[in-house]
Amino acid sequence: MSLIPFEPAIDARAIVVRQPTANLDSLIALVAQDSITASLYRLQAFNGRVAGTDSIYAARDWIHSRFLAFGYDSVYNDSFSASVFGGYKPCYNVVATKLGTTRPDLQIVVGAHYDAVPGSPGADDNGSGVCGVLELARVLATQQTGATIVFVTFDAHEWGLYGSSHYANEAGARHDSILAMFNIDMIGNLPNSAEAWLYFGQDTRLAQIWADSGGSRLGIAGHPAPAAYLVDQYPFILNGYQALFVFEHLFSSVHHTTHDSTSYVNFDYATRMVKATLATVATIANADWDADGVANSPDNCPTTFNPGQDDLDHDGIGDACDPCLCLSQGDATGDGQIDVLDVVAIIDRAFAGGACTQDALCPRERCDIDANGTTDVFDVVAVIAYAFSNGPSPASGCP
Repeated sequence: MSLIPFEPAIDARAIVVRQPTANLDSLIALVAQDSITASLYRLQAFNGRVAGTDSIYAARDWIHSRFLAFGYDSVYNDSFSASVFGGYKPCYNVVATKLGTTRPDLQIVVGAHYDAVPGSPGADDNGSGVCGVLELARVLATQQTGATIVFVTFDAHEWGLYGSSHYANEAGARHDSILAMFNIDMIGNLPNSAEAWLYFGQDTRLAQIWADSGGSRLGIAGHPAPAAYLVDQYPFILNGYQALFVFEHLFSSVHHTTHDSTSYVNFDYATRMVKATLATVATIANADWDADGVANSPDNCPTTFNPGQDDLDHDGIGDACDPCLCLSQGDATGDGQIDVLDVVAIIDRAFAGGACTQDALCPRERCDIDANGTTDVFDVVAVIAYAFSNGPSPASGCP
């Protein structure tokens, strides 16, 4: 992991996090320390895993084969180029997708970089995170999830976040509906036992759910904090997605050295970090898509963050996602009725730049009756028809 400081703005809105469902215990019990241990020893044996080298291509093929062995039929190598040792080399993210059963259009991305720095076995940095991604993929392969989960191991992280930037930028260009991105990077440093850093981007919602759904039941105190490092979650934040960096509390003293081996890994701690992340992913994938602390049912905006559940027009659709919040279209003067005064006001607005009232939360002003983004002759015709000839009401609210 390359460490670059980052201090975003903090959203201080309080979130009452939904309590995790009882079946999370049986799900996280499927995470096996032996499986994580075996995977990490195998990754360490790839002799460096440096981007653009034969060792990382071999690691790529092994990770690809593991996803296939778990039963995923949508595994692919996502290719790009990265500047390595002064020249551009072919690099590859490895991607596996578990399709959601309820809302397959909604995605959760779980990622970790699998490359290491030259000369390092790369056990904690970041074989530990890769093994976490693989273990989540193994456990969830036989479980139904409401949302789609995409597992990604990133290449060329150590040379400038090439892999995660490539994937996040492509996702942004495709307009992928990513609910949350989890970056698992360095989760096994030996002195750690009972604490973790939870570095968030825009606000604390994912960190708080991790602490509630996972850490609290596994003896790990999660410490939410504004993102301190620009690592693989950062390109997702830049593309407008919610992201969480799950990170060991006591930073490895052998980071980026020849000693970053399994000898310095606490496998019990790493396993519990994986379990806590699995609990968080499962909670969002199945029960709380927008991570606002309100279960999908009865959330009045299940895919849009709205912990307050505000519903100004009492139609059962929360204001945060309600397309019909414009309750007073045509009432330019704000006196509660549409009459000759509103006709005059809208004519003044259309032809002389006069003033017009706009309701709170309404995306358009009251004079813009046809919702075309401007007040013009069409709005004048509409308000005259309603005021003088009992025409269609412009106050319905929906464009």
